[in-house]
Amino acid sequence: MSLLDPKIPQNKTFSDRTTTQNQITLANVFVAGRKPVQIPDRTASGFLTYEFKQGTLMGLTLGAGVRYIGEQWGDPANTFKVPTSTLVDALLKYDFQYVAPVLNGLDLQVNAHNLLNEPYVTNCFSYSACYFGPHGPSMPPSAIAGRSRRGGSDAG
Repeated sequence: MSLLDPKIPQNKTFSDRTTTQNQITLANVFVAGRKPVQIPDRTASGFLTYEFKQGTLMGLTLGAGVRYIGEQWGDPANTFKVPTSTLVDALLKYDFQYVAPVLNGLDLQVNAHNLLNEPYVTNCFSYSACYFGPHGPSMPPSAIAGRSRRGGSDAG
């Protein structure tokens, strides 16, 4: 049985694809007719999670996803483009209600972004003003841990 089988009720998939057609029409003569900066023509993302509902892994959720950011212009004159980026993310979540009923609603989730440590540019305003994503070429992939409390009351 595959984790990607859509007949498995624990499977959750999220996906999105966007194509934009932008052009500056009402502006000074210098940029009229050009494409705006910081707006990629194409973006896409997909994310799959699987929640274990039985057995020794009950309460565990695994997830993985891919984000694609298409080319975008790097300056108002449209003289250079910011390259495309493809980023891979993952998550690991545990629902503690399966440890003890009193912990119902307590989750711990770890999100890891840019697992392949892909250097990417988030945006540019000019040749001298380009910014790397938070996980640039000298930074390792990050993990964020947190907890949430669902339902119940917070008495005391």
